Parts: sequence; structure tokens; C-alpha cells
Amino acid sequence: TTCMPEGFFALEAVRLLKAGKTAEEVVDYLERLKPRCEILFGVHSLTQLIKTGGLLRMGAAFNDWLGLKTVLRFNHKGTSHLASVQDDEQLIERLIEAIIVMTADKNPAHLVMSGGYCGDYQLYQRFARKLHAKTGLHLEHGIPVSPVVGAYLGLNAVGVGIVERLPE
Repeated sequence: TTCMPEGFFALEAVRLLKAGKTAEEVVDYLERLKPRCEILFGVHSLTQLIKTGGLLRMGAAFNDWLGLKTVLRFNHKGTSHLASVQDDEQLIERLIEAIIVMTADKNPAHLVMSGGYCGDYQLYQRFARKLHAKTGLHLEHGIPVSPVVGAYLGLNAVGVGIVERLPE
């Protein structure tokens, strides 16, 4: 999921080059597309992100000490904390609420979305079913994150990558 926007960028670059666009035009297009990418992940622990340098705040360690799960947003501006919750159901609810807010003024046909998970496919399935029931958005079966991303996020993470296509 975290690599989904990059994969989409590569496919878009190939599409544009085949359509006769110059390398400069493709780079310009991709630069304009970059701010339209979001990744949301719910994680059970911030320990891995602290160890890998992704988070350097005392609040992250305190969050883990309390046993809280965390919803994070990654985009071109960096990483931001969206919520700290007590259980998986709240984690799923906060992820869905964030997706609803992020997609509220967007045409669903212009969104490229990919769901992903690390460690707990059952949690991902609950998330995808509930997202579909509340929004009509469908994430298919989801993709396990790569081992590298899993080492960064830790176990039992679930999330979604979203890219809003540029108008033609």
C-alpha cells in the first residue's frame, strides 16, 4: 500500500510516454500528482516507527505504554497523527472517518485506491467490509505490505493508499 502511489506514478508515466508526451511533460504531470496522494494506516504499536526513526516523540512511547492503537496519515507533507484509540473497532472507525473526510469532495471514479495489511488479514477484511458498507468504496482483497514496510510499521497494521487522478 505504501508503494501503491509510486506504482501508479510509474504506470502513469508509461501511459503518458506512449501517448507521445515528453519526459519534461511527464515529470511535470507527476509533480502535480504528488500532492494528490495519501496513505492512511492504523497500527497496533508505534514501537517499530520509533526504532526506525519514523517517529521521534516521547508521546509515541507513552501511546504504546497505554496500549493505544494509532491512526497515521502519510502524504507529501510528512506524517501526521490522526487518532489514538483503545481497540480494533475504534481503529477501523477512525480510518473510515478519515477516508470519508479525505474523499468527501472527490469523484470516486477519479480515485485509485489500494488496501493493505501487515500480519492480520482478518482485521483487514473487517476494515474493507465496513468501509464498503459505509461508503460504497471497494478495496478488493487487499495486499500484504512488503517485508520492508512491515518491519517499519510493525505487526497488525491495516490501511489504504489513495491517489486522486488529475483531470484530463
